[in-house]
Amino acid sequence: MIKDFKENTEIVENLFITNVVRGVTNKNVPYLNITFQDSSGQIEGRKWTVVDEDADIFVKRTIVQVTGQVIKYSNSLQIKVMSGKKLDLSEEEIYNFAPASPVERRLLQKELLRFLAEIDNEDVKKVVEYAISKNEPYFWTFPAATKNHHEYISGLLEHTIGMLKCAEGIIKVYPKLNKSLLYGGIILHDMGKIPELGDALAPYYTVAGHLIGHISIMQAEIAEICRFLKVDEEVSLLLQHLVLSHHGLKEYGSPVVPLTREAEVLAALDNLDAKMNMIDKALNDVPPGEFSGRSPGLDNRLFYQPKLSKKELD
Repeated sequence: MIKDFKENTEIVENLFITNVVRGVTNKNVPYLNITFQDSSGQIEGRKWTVVDEDADIFVKRTIVQVTGQVIKYSNSLQIKVMSGKKLDLSEEEIYNFAPASPVERRLLQKELLRFLAEIDNEDVKKVVEYAISKNEPYFWTFPAATKNHHEYISGLLEHTIGMLKCAEGIIKVYPKLNKSLLYGGIILHDMGKIPELGDALAPYYTVAGHLIGHISIMQAEIAEICRFLKVDEEVSLLLQHLVLSHHGLKEYGSPVVPLTREAEVLAALDNLDAKMNMIDKALNDVPPGEFSGRSPGLDNRLFYQPKLSKKELD
């Protein structure tokens, strides 16, 4: 696996290709810049001798048996690719070559259905159910981002469940919150990532992702669903507002700031769940009593792994 690669070792490994870019050296010689992936992570590769057959072998979103050497370049490991053999695998088998949520997808789906059943407002429930059915099966498999947080298979679903679980506790403290709106808004808030990122296995920013973005994409989808289902106008506006405001501030990408209780909580939980995921990853292999490396998505901060056990902290 990629995480086990060592410098100056020969490899013959089955890897998933997430991207291929054809380049030209200073001497006008073509080469391939390839991004490889398996369930343990990603690594860049270079093929310096390009032959005609490579055009059919090194193709984005395919599995290739790679023969090469692991080298170090600019303090990062890289594969010097010698050759490749294209493998014919099913879509389900290909998913095994992508990092995935540590929580089993079936359990995440079960949790989502539990929260969906607790939405009391019929209009909200109709909109959410319609949006889920429209975005299946992608809602179950898509990442929540291309980097930083929940950037793996079923990351979007895991992020959604994390927020819902937090909301479940917060509603007990703040009973004036409308549970239907908050749960519905959380389930809908990042669904626009599906058309924005294009592909669960090899996410990239689509034309719509670049030109419109997931917030505006989902706001328009909610408005369309509400018109089709003849939903109460205020419910439609409130759901759209929850999506539009979920980044919290205009400078963070939201067209409007939160103007309802539920929107304020949703934005806070979105930020919290994303940050906790980043901190968990930063501290994943850090021994007690030591600091993590710097986290680019969290202001380049270092995070400390306490010596106290979780039980003692509790």
